[in-house]
Amino acid sequence: MTNMIESAKQDFMHALAKGKILPLKNLLPSDDVNAYSLLKSWYHHLTDFSFLPVFLDDLQEIIIHSPLDISYVYLGRTIEHDCDLTQTDISILAEIIAIRYQIEWTPLNPCVSFHGTLRGRPVRYTLIHGSTNIHNQVKIFIRFLNDTIFSLDNFGNHSAHLLKMVSTKKNILISGATRSGKTTLLNSLLSQIDSCEHIVIVEDTHEILFPRAKGTRFLAKQDMPQQSQLQFLKHALRISPDRIVLGEIRSREVEALLLAMNSGHNGVMSTIHANDGQDAIQKLALLIQLYSPNQLDYAVALKLIAHNIDYVVQLKNKEISEITEVYGADENQVFFDIL
Repeated sequence: MTNMIESAKQDFMHALAKGKILPLKNLLPSDDVNAYSLLKSWYHHLTDFSFLPVFLDDLQEIIIHSPLDISYVYLGRTIEHDCDLTQTDISILAEIIAIRYQIEWTPLNPCVSFHGTLRGRPVRYTLIHGSTNIHNQVKIFIRFLNDTIFSLDNFGNHSAHLLKMVSTKKNILISGATRSGKTTLLNSLLSQIDSCEHIVIVEDTHEILFPRAKGTRFLAKQDMPQQSQLQFLKHALRISPDRIVLGEIRSREVEALLLAMNSGHNGVMSTIHANDGQDAIQKLALLIQLYSPNQLDYAVALKLIAHNIDYVVQLKNKEISEITEVYGADENQVFFDIL
């Protein structure tokens, strides 16, 4: 029986290497009840994620380091689990995910991140290829995305001020740690914009919710320089946007975003990983210094950023912890007030 099951698994893996996911009925005759039952369990673990908890409603993220090290991340707590799969099974699981979403995932493209679904919920899959480490260990990260636009009241007692910031087209930077709720707040702010405005959205993973006709969306691709966030932001300046929204600032796209703000475009919104408002401004200035072709001095970059960002909204555990109003900067000193 063991040989039959292993042979069926090998057939499945061979097909997978050719980009095909064989149906269960093609692997083993169902009249061999015991062998078929064991293979069926293995098959559904990999193709249906049946090793996961039955209810995923409150989950924020699933992190699979190995079969013995699986983290289920909830708001404010993390629960560690293991499963009956092997490390080879985890690699097969990642291959299945990549094939389903037609993602090129190879040693030449070892780190991929893309939008998908899991049990009806929108998620962002991130796959790390085994070729990236000496243990040949594949890792899988599954981030659950909010598909609901929440009222601004959900983020604390700041809704009136947030509404005023949006209506007066202030340039807003949303800051916080991973899973703090940055994109969720961004979606809520966008829902407050007048429907007649043309919004241009640039992101590299489809997370921003904006189901309106007057919106132009660009989805950047990591391996295509002509479809990078930087290039799309440059295009955005040419199509008469009322507002420009950048999903997340990480590197050289900061230059185009600053250009947009410095050329009179108001109501710009974006997100960044930072500890507080002042840290967010300083991080932007550092990114400008690192990626700008003009080799700007840090103090000059800081002054440009502080002149163009009106507010930094800091999030912690899905709530606003502080709002920083930015007035400007001189040398290495940022002038701001905490509201």
